Amino acid sequence: MLNAEWPWHRFGVTGVYSSVLMMTGLSINVLGPVGPVLMRHLSASPHSIGSIYSAEGLGNFLGSLLLGPVLSRLRPHAVLVGVSALVFLCLGAVPSCSALHQVASLYLLIGLASGLGNATANTSLTWAWHGAAPQLAAAFNLVNSCFPLGGSAAPLVVLASERRVGNSLAAFSAISVAALLPAAGCALLQPPTAPPPPPEERAEEEKEGAADGSSRAVGGSTVLGIDLGSRRAYVRCTVHAPLLLTTTLCIGAEIAYAAWVYAYAAHHAEMRSDEAAYLSSLYWSAFVVGRLSATPLAAYFSPGSILVPSLALEVLSLLALALLPPSSNVMRAGTVGAGVGVSMLFSNILSLLARYGLLTTAMTGALGAFAAIGHMTVPSLAGAAIDRHGYAALMPLLCALNGVGLALLTAVVLHLRANFHADEGSGGAVPQGGRRLGGRSKRAEEARRIA
Repeated sequence: MLNAEWPWHRFGVTGVYSSVLMMTGLSINVLGPVGPVLMRHLSASPHSIGSIYSAEGLGNFLGSLLLGPVLSRLRPHAVLVGVSALVFLCLGAVPSCSALHQVASLYLLIGLASGLGNATANTSLTWAWHGAAPQLAAAFNLVNSCFPLGGSAAPLVVLASERRVGNSLAAFSAISVAALLPAAGCALLQPPTAPPPPPEERAEEEKEGAADGSSRAVGGSTVLGIDLGSRRAYVRCTVHAPLLLTTTLCIGAEIAYAAWVYAYAAHHAEMRSDEAAYLSSLYWSAFVVGRLSATPLAAYFSPGSILVPSLALEVLSLLALALLPPSSNVMRAGTVGAGVGVSMLFSNILSLLARYGLLTTAMTGALGAFAAIGHMTVPSLAGAAIDRHGYAALMPLLCALNGVGLALLTAVVLHLRANFHADEGSGGAVPQGGRRLGGRSKRAEEARRIA
């Protein structure tokens, strides 16, 4: 096993975590292109595939919530090996299923493996690149770009299975075998370990019970004249909660756009069916290009400088689609803008929190869980709006949700910039007065001077 002393260890584990997200992207997004064949195989209606997506979303939510308890007991690479094995077994069993509830049950487990695997990979990535904040931001974007990249590759795997084997359901078996590759990588590389907090911070956290980055908050615990009781609550209310709500709204809107853009283009913009189908591929292609392009940008720009403009592009694109007369050119331009705009959200929220020393294992799992909530709820909300007001209601709804997310995100970025100086060397944070947040608190510093 190659340990952390190996010069290329950081790059090796980054490659392994990229393969984890590629695996989960393939295993989930293969449902789209193989869905009609699978429904015929199960003698189910085409719309029944929605129940499989719901089961996967629920599993993803539960897997994200399990991150903290699991990592407190197991090493990260042991978790990823188990995740790979679970995906291998469940995907390989899908072609042999004869009932819809069997496939839904398997995808509940695949979703659980996906949520736990993605959150574990992102947490371990933070540990591996600790002390190299710009490189960590680039690594976040690179690793998380592999999930949509896997989604884009899924139709190719289905097409190859149909041409080579004569049965597109063989794609499940092919992807299940590929799911073992991350396990092999985890077996070869020693997992990174969580960096210990400084002694002063550890003593203060033990005293105050603030083990979630709250010691990095500036000043006291008062917001708008209301004392929240602790600095931990202050960080949760002013940073964590707005970012979690932004994740739910914007990731949910992302999935809703992908789910409804075909029907919207065909019925509202009156595009041909082949043109409408092209829009879905264009959206995910723009998503992949946007997230990959964020990798070099993250080495030169702060996460906040990437997040706010990119989400503003998302809002402006949806606003244009809502206000301009629908046409093929407007739909294509708006789809590209929407795909690129939202692509940089999740990975750069992780980078933003890591930059200020506020990314914890619990917060990483919570981000995945809240993204799953958006995945499960916003597409249904969009469907209800379409049923009640027609397809013309889709773009204004998604624009409004992203607009709220943009306002919350901008407020958090400005709050962090006003109260923290990012420590580029260690990923911690230093307040305006020069004291390192997450290092010595004022009380600890005063005690040291008195001593």
